[in-house]
Amino acid sequence: MLHYWLSHTPNYDEVTAWYLGWKAAFPPGLLDHERVRRQFNAALNMMNTVRAHHLYANRGVPDMIW
Repeated sequence: MLHYWLSHTPNYDEVTAWYLGWKAAFPPGLLDHERVRRQFNAALNMMNTVRAHHLYANRGVPDMIW
């Protein structure tokens, strides 16, 4: 889902809200589990990579990504 969304001209504010909404839906104890943390980190890395490529392609300078 995330990969598809990011591949089709995403609205980065919507993507950020989606990510933060999902992360907030998990109780802190569950977020402490390595497998869950790894999946959230993988999503964040994917988001950052796409955003950085977009900024580079448009010659923007990423001062802060997500």
